[in-house]
Amino acid sequence: MYYLETPEDYYRIKDWGVRYFSVNEKGNLCVNPTKKQDVYVEIPLLVKKARKEYGLNLPITFNFGQIIDYSISKIVHSFEKAIKEFGGAKGYKPVYPIKVNQDALVVEQVLKGGKGFSIGIEAGSKAELCAIIEKADKNTTVICNGFKDIEYIKLIKEAANFFDEIFVVIDKFSELFLIEQVFREAERLPFIGIRCRLHTRGTGKWEMSGGDYAKFGLTAMEILKAIDFLKNKNLLDRVKLLHAHIGSQITHTVKIKEMVYEAGVLYCELKKLGVDIKYIDFGGGLAVDYDGSKSATPSSANYTITEYANNIIFHLKEVCDAKNVEVPFVLTESGRAMVAYHSFTVFNVFEYTSLFKQRDLPERYDYSKNEILLNLKETFDVINSQNLREYFHDAVHFKNRLHTLFNEGLLTLEEKAVGEVLFWNIVKKASIISRKMQDLPEELENLDSLLAVKYVSNFSIFNSIPDFWAIKQLFPVCPIERLNEIPVVNATLVDITCDSDGKIDRFVDFAKYSDTIKLHKLNDGEYLLGVFLTGAYQKTLGNIHNLFGETGEVWVSVNGENQFEFDSVSQGKSVEELLKLKGYNVDTVKERIKDRDFISSIIGKTSYLKTTGKVFAVEKQKSITLAYNVENLSCPRCRGELISLVSDASIVSSFRVDKDKEIVEITLESQEAKPVFEELLVKNGFSFKEI
Repeated sequence: MYYLETPEDYYRIKDWGVRYFSVNEKGNLCVNPTKKQDVYVEIPLLVKKARKEYGLNLPITFNFGQIIDYSISKIVHSFEKAIKEFGGAKGYKPVYPIKVNQDALVVEQVLKGGKGFSIGIEAGSKAELCAIIEKADKNTTVICNGFKDIEYIKLIKEAANFFDEIFVVIDKFSELFLIEQVFREAERLPFIGIRCRLHTRGTGKWEMSGGDYAKFGLTAMEILKAIDFLKNKNLLDRVKLLHAHIGSQITHTVKIKEMVYEAGVLYCELKKLGVDIKYIDFGGGLAVDYDGSKSATPSSANYTITEYANNIIFHLKEVCDAKNVEVPFVLTESGRAMVAYHSFTVFNVFEYTSLFKQRDLPERYDYSKNEILLNLKETFDVINSQNLREYFHDAVHFKNRLHTLFNEGLLTLEEKAVGEVLFWNIVKKASIISRKMQDLPEELENLDSLLAVKYVSNFSIFNSIPDFWAIKQLFPVCPIERLNEIPVVNATLVDITCDSDGKIDRFVDFAKYSDTIKLHKLNDGEYLLGVFLTGAYQKTLGNIHNLFGETGEVWVSVNGENQFEFDSVSQGKSVEELLKLKGYNVDTVKERIKDRDFISSIIGKTSYLKTTGKVFAVEKQKSITLAYNVENLSCPRCRGELISLVSDASIVSSFRVDKDKEIVEITLESQEAKPVFEELLVKNGFSFKEI
């Protein structure tokens, strides 16, 4: 059995963080944008500066251009190394599809970070091409994909007068006629690419982007007809690129090999037909390991960037050598891998809701006056591992009966309340018992989810991570402080939108995923969380549900140990901007509210909650902090068993373990909890001494 020993284990920071993120001795989460140990910044310091010096309110999105630079260089160096090792390809060029994140600062950073690698850029619409025309240099390779009308093709033609190398990619056969019509009048012709519809499909959520039923691409017969058409129109010499794409986030390396073989054979056939292809563009697909599992699950990948590059270069050479055809120049459009890591959003938890509070169980109550309450109390007293399944079913039956009797007027409100408290105590007890069972009945597997505390969080799922809501894409969630404390609360997150879908109930875990996340108990201070790896697609797809718009945003450069600068700061979308976007007259709003200064302050800021920094509704208790010497803490198994035991104890607010000194520092909810905790240690075979 694997035991979770540190908060880094709970949140798998080393796995999904791939050395961009780490935890220091103070328990603060740090960003290492260049992956150098002496170049980092503690995230709480970023939040503090953004609030104090720039007046930003949470949530705040932080961006790191250095991470984009590193990500691009990692991809390029992996391909260069593969070419050096296996030979064949004439070269490699990365291409950034701006649909991944069209934000101007992102595009500028990509072009800046990729300039030394001759990075190309891809458009999928007229608007995206206009954005590229504004940002890219004339020597930037531009690839134009997407469905095209005559205006789009004319825009490509006009852009060819500026860019040295621009491609119009034929995504459907009918575009040929528009291209021929526009090219008749062109002073300088763009190059032409052909997108092939491969039989190979990807894996995961975007599997249907490839295969016979793919949205884009020409079939084998259409490719042959396209060659004849272009030859007859004296345009075949402009065809320099073969484009292949089987879907984003390819999770399995086998599919990459299949794609390369199929596209490689097609390339060789086209060369034999006299088509002077210079580039093969393998499109997107290089996956980001969002959950850190290094597996073929939808939010991960069972290969590295190095393996991805090796597979493409090696197998393409293998195909070309077998066909006695020269190996072409290779392009990939790995936009997700370029920008996913550079961005994350920090938000605060300001309240919690819970169905279960064990201390609410009445100490003195005459359960015998009502049969249902008596049955529930007896079930709570005697439920154990031998009768767990049967007695849990009984408890569910009694709970349903409880509500029926109340609705019929046969129970008082007090009796209903006591019955509900009893039931949730049974669920809690069953959950604790079930963790020690080897063969757990299926219906008892989700007990932790039933008991999970809902942490109400000051952000919008729909704006910050719309892919979680839309397709259940996992994103790492992690506290940015208190990471030197073991988390003790099974929780889910709910946002502040008026929508039941505004929740996170799937989290990165050692299994495929978990329905809950371990978080710290809330105290009088502020509790800050971050959602990470949000740099790809989320800002573009984010919506303004409930008129919660873009968050405050900061671009950060890090120069040393907690040495950093804010390169750019945005206050986020204000209420006024959102109202105008939806066609409202802001002046009317101001006129109808008597306190003009107040309404001006409201509409001049974002819609997100302005909190005081303290958590609402945290129950005040006289907590007690203790320290114990516990024997055998140097043993990983013993230490793991202790951590598992203590983290599940509802009387524990927080604790730390020093394995070298064999010391446990623990905070309990009250003085009365001390003998209960010590009895728990004794019952589970731990020898200890208070210090």
